[in-house]
Amino acid sequence: MESNCEITEAAIMLKPTRLYRRGMSAIALYDISRGVWRVSRPRAGLATIALIVIDGEIIEVYQILGWHRANTTPYLSGREDQSAPQYTDRFEFTGQSASTDIRDKYFGKVVKELFGRGQVVRYLNWATTYFANQLGITL
Repeated sequence: MESNCEITEAAIMLKPTRLYRRGMSAIALYDISRGVWRVSRPRAGLATIALIVIDGEIIEVYQILGWHRANTTPYLSGREDQSAPQYTDRFEFTGQSASTDIRDKYFGKVVKELFGRGQVVRYLNWATTYFANQLGITL
């Protein structure tokens, strides 16, 4: 399966494969997608969207509103594993469904080749955003 997607936004791609179940509700998918991740907080903070990837395909797109320490924001699906002690130094994002134009641009696209073996987090286009911010340039 060859990638068929050019990602132009500052994005973080996340693979919540351990908790994902086909047919799960939108709220449950959001909760497993947003936390809890071992991320570089500064790099993750530059991402404007989260691309959720299962089996090499983008299955959901969220606009990121903010990053928080793990287990500091409510989980509406009843998820409780994020409070386990091993997650204390991890992070979760809060967000909402991406705008229709952004979601349509990425939903269903194949990105399998953009992940290394065993990789569950991938940052894209963060350096451009970082340097633009440093130079005071609005993208």
